[in-house]
Amino acid sequence: MTGRPVLLSVRDLCVEFPAVAAVRGVSFDVREGEVLALVGESGAGKSLTARTLLGMAPHTARITGSVRLRDRELLGAPRSPYAGLRGRRIALVPQDALAVLSPVHTVGDQLAAAVRSVGGLDRRRARAAAVAALDRVGIPDAARRAKAYPHEFSGGMRQRAVIAMAMINEPELVVADEPTTALDPAVQEQVLGVLASLREATGAAMVLVTHDLSVVAAHADRVLVLYAGRPVESGPVERVLTRPRAPYTAGLLASLPPDEPVTDRRLPAIGGAPPSPAELVHLTGCAFAPRCPLAAGHERCRTREPEPVAVGEAGHLVSCHRLYVVPRWYDGDRTAMTADANAPYRAAASWLAREVPDPARTRVLVDDALWLDLVHAGYEPGLGAIWFYKADLDPAVTRTMPDGWRDLDYVVASPTVRRDARDLPNVRAALEHSTPVATFGEGEERIEIRKIGEDRSAGARTTEDRTEEARTTGAEAP
Repeated sequence: MTGRPVLLSVRDLCVEFPAVAAVRGVSFDVREGEVLALVGESGAGKSLTARTLLGMAPHTARITGSVRLRDRELLGAPRSPYAGLRGRRIALVPQDALAVLSPVHTVGDQLAAAVRSVGGLDRRRARAAAVAALDRVGIPDAARRAKAYPHEFSGGMRQRAVIAMAMINEPELVVADEPTTALDPAVQEQVLGVLASLREATGAAMVLVTHDLSVVAAHADRVLVLYAGRPVESGPVERVLTRPRAPYTAGLLASLPPDEPVTDRRLPAIGGAPPSPAELVHLTGCAFAPRCPLAAGHERCRTREPEPVAVGEAGHLVSCHRLYVVPRWYDGDRTAMTADANAPYRAAASWLAREVPDPARTRVLVDDALWLDLVHAGYEPGLGAIWFYKADLDPAVTRTMPDGWRDLDYVVASPTVRRDARDLPNVRAALEHSTPVATFGEGEERIEIRKIGEDRSAGARTTEDRTEEARTTGAEAP
């Protein structure tokens, strides 16, 4: 998808009402043929963002930023040109079909009117196009059903009808605003399948608004997670849903029911509730901070709103002051919202801070071959916690590696070090030419600090020395 031209470009989109900040600085691109999912809790600004793209925001809204469809700026355009785009180049699939369809006109007449509004067809040909559109979305006996009224359709059939209406003129971009709301799971999957097949047949791109992460995983290429009207994480679906870097994203994933039934504990949940849009007007810090387990005691989270930071090289953006801590805290565990997986690493940080003779000149290898200078005695991203982040082995990381393991002083290792990391010559040499000096945690969270090139004979500390050290530092005895 990355090689395709950008169809829709949104930059710093803000939607405000008197004393209310509803959408705050949303930016994203949608490429030709791509599906971008907007995800978040109710009130996150998903639907308002989507409708603003169509020029359908309430007339009391104050809108700033930029929305470009190819080379055409849409924000600030008069309503008449906007109306010319709808149905022809941009189309909406609403969440409540019954509220959209006219109760006094047949479904076929309404689809025919949609065709005639942009195609200039006569009544007979428009009627035939309407029947064909109903047939394409899987409505049986389409010619007869076209003469029925909306209340004579089931919920699933009505949703198919509005999909047919949206796609009948083959738009470039479809905005689907929770298109399966109030439908049972079987019908939801059928409706999404119909939408996907029509989109693939026409080559249309789609902005999909949903709160269902399973729908995102099955039908989207990229995802944008919104919280309190602001992006917190975006990127390729497979990366964001498997390796979240924002605590809010991790919390959403942790609260999903597992594949196997769980009877011995409750599902994790994100405590509290999102702030109201009125509270966001005077917000100074991260909107998620009052609910975030990682924000406690961190002043930056409550005083400065985080800006997007690029993670890796796959278009993965994260807005979080503590993004380097999340992988150890979440790590794909369903109990992430209550577990403190960082505890062994925090203990190791304290040990290193006390024991290294010259922190400013000490180099540490951490787990997955991330080479860093030990420059601070704290546990904070950018100051110390990044020592203990299991980095992905991508080019951005490996380029920072020195030529030889002899440049290192310590290695922090765990049983879960990736095999490809162990196979790197630098990592293998560092592990082979090192001696454990302290161990923390248990099981998969057990980690150890190893001293590079420590003398294993005369002058080396004995097991008794390290056992006494463990007793006084809280580490496990060797």
